[in-house]
Amino acid sequence: MTGVSYENTGVSFGSYHGGDSLLHRTHPGVKFFSLVTVMLFAGGAETKASLIISLLFLLLTFGISKIPAYSYYRALRPFIPILGVSFISHYFFGERSIADAAVVALRIGILIGFSSVLTFTTPTGELVGVFYHILRRIPFVDAKGISTSMLVAVRFLPRFLSEAKGEGGIMERIRRLYNGALNYSSESVQEILDNFDEVVRMPGMGPSDAYTAGLALIFCAGVILV
Repeated sequence: MTGVSYENTGVSFGSYHGGDSLLHRTHPGVKFFSLVTVMLFAGGAETKASLIISLLFLLLTFGISKIPAYSYYRALRPFIPILGVSFISHYFFGERSIADAAVVALRIGILIGFSSVLTFTTPTGELVGVFYHILRRIPFVDAKGISTSMLVAVRFLPRFLSEAKGEGGIMERIRRLYNGALNYSSESVQEILDNFDEVVRMPGMGPSDAYTAGLALIFCAGVILV
């Protein structure tokens, strides 16, 4: 399975970066639940010590992923205005504490960072496959239909970003996007449906899964203890 490339779109968040790091080799299901658990604990960190541990663990995962730091910066860059608004709003409408406002902004930044680690090291098909295997266990949910829609949307996103930055007026770009979406959707949906089992098939598990899950458990225990 391959990931989605955002090359030349100016956007990095959500793209897949191929590699052979520990995180790349980890089973997508193990990686998903490990990082989501880490994000829950990091998002609920309240003490300075737990925030420092969260930040250090995030930097550690950056290093383990072997993905250039600039890629993570590009992923965070679109969210900088949101972090700024969060900081300002919590300062003026909270207790007017710079430290408290900074903690809120830092917590959001950490969550974005862990999200980037997950998407950078997991091919799009495998990530959607994880959601499919979760959804198919929920009664009365069209897991296949939802997963197909997710794949079509994610695969079309690079084209959307490219057209949005393309030449011509706003109406011309909207027209190209509309026509492109219609053509792309029908072709892509049929392709996914014809190869659905292959698209959502999960790879085998290996030693890297235990290492990743173990690191996540150590982090969570550290946050609890401090």
